[in-house]
Amino acid sequence: MPDKQITTNKIVARSAGVIGSWTMVSRVLGLIRDSLTSYFFGTGMVWDAFVQAFMIPNFLRRLFGEGALSAAFIPVFTDYLHKKSKDEALKLASVVISVLMIVVGGIVLLSVGGISLFLEKFITGPKTELTLRLLRITLPYIIFLSAAAWAMGILNSFKHFTAPALAPVMLNICWIGSLFLLVPYFGDTLEEKIFGLAIGILLGGFLQLAIQIPGLVSRGVKFGFNPAWSHPGLKQIVCLMAPAMFGLAITQLNMLVDLMLANFVGYGANSTLWYGNRLVQLPLGVFAISLSTAVLPVMSEHMTTNDIDKLKQTLIFTMKLVFLILIPASLGLIILRVPIIRLLFEHGRFDAESTRRTASVLLFYSLGLFAYGGIHVVVKAYYSLKDTRTPVRIGIIALISNICLNLILMQYLREGGLALATTLSSMLNFALLVFILSKKIGSWGLKEIFILFLKVLLSAGIMAAVAQMLITSLPVLLIIPISIIIFFICCFIFKVEEAGMLLKWVLKKN
Repeated sequence: MPDKQITTNKIVARSAGVIGSWTMVSRVLGLIRDSLTSYFFGTGMVWDAFVQAFMIPNFLRRLFGEGALSAAFIPVFTDYLHKKSKDEALKLASVVISVLMIVVGGIVLLSVGGISLFLEKFITGPKTELTLRLLRITLPYIIFLSAAAWAMGILNSFKHFTAPALAPVMLNICWIGSLFLLVPYFGDTLEEKIFGLAIGILLGGFLQLAIQIPGLVSRGVKFGFNPAWSHPGLKQIVCLMAPAMFGLAITQLNMLVDLMLANFVGYGANSTLWYGNRLVQLPLGVFAISLSTAVLPVMSEHMTTNDIDKLKQTLIFTMKLVFLILIPASLGLIILRVPIIRLLFEHGRFDAESTRRTASVLLFYSLGLFAYGGIHVVVKAYYSLKDTRTPVRIGIIALISNICLNLILMQYLREGGLALATTLSSMLNFALLVFILSKKIGSWGLKEIFILFLKVLLSAGIMAAVAQMLITSLPVLLIIPISIIIFFICCFIFKVEEAGMLLKWVLKKN
């Protein structure tokens, strides 16, 4: 491998390491917050309502914030930095945030007003009424998160990843704090107490933006109101963002469809989907999303200089790291799902039945972990090519397949069927993305990646077998490190070079 590509790989790995380290802190805090939340609220109607009230603004946040905005903003902002000037790039940033706040703020105001009118005019069930009342508080969360995503795009383009990666930590700190400092003082019933948590999340959104402001100021970003709707850079971003929004809307619609169909399964289904998804998000967020976040500015630079070979090498390297980490994580979660859920959640209002149902969800979600991570990386390659339309077309196919599979599988596996449908449709999504990308950029080392996939799968299989043998004799907190050591020993035996490279970079020996 050429020295320049090795340097690029190090940049990607180390940038992902910075993001991943803080994401790990955030995810660990997230597990603590979820464990405490399960104690206070369990998996009943109140938590079902909160999950829906929290997921809807998250849906909008991904449309206007970190998903579509980052996909469109970072490549264009990078172009301005390298082909024009820093001043022109920062002027573009000022235009973007001004327009973004007008659009998102308007949507929030109209939505809150519409919900208030609906509650006055119509009689709803207790769960629907509680969800709508919570939504009036949680919807403004997307204003702060959209602005925080804009800040993240600027800082990541400058290769500064620490503050953006630290931002989600603030949400978890506010969430945990609100459980003790706000929730107890909002009333005696769970229906009243849950509003304290909603207020805490709103404060957490504000702090996610605030923590990035010093980094923006140090790079010369100005915060004037400048809604120049005719700015050519804004037009370019909108042209890229529109299909990206639609593509992300498809992804989020999958989740919303799951939430709606879970209502037909019965109380607790939304809650168990939430807890199962939170556990899957730990390895996915720490590693795959961190890598894809770090790799987008790098691949965008490669395309700015029209260096398609470097883009391919960076893509191959990133995909290998994703599989190296997520395949053993997937098998580990499958084997250890019950003791992990018992350790983290089975207390207070979260009982043994909640554990059983959440374990079913986690099993089926975990099967698709490699596909979820692969999608994050491959989609970033499309975005660096300024192609946001192809992922949309593929996403439509995935959405249709997910809905059909949901309707079939939920009849037999309840909420577990909803999770399995998500996994199968994600595998289809990933396969189509890879196939069409090969048509666009030519051969990019799929055979090489597949060989690594098989070696890692074999190593992870041995690891899982040992973990299964230890599950009745050792605590899960001891089984996990033993399993990791066994996995890396197997990788060494099967000559998975990337495992050694990863360890060296983690230990800062290279």
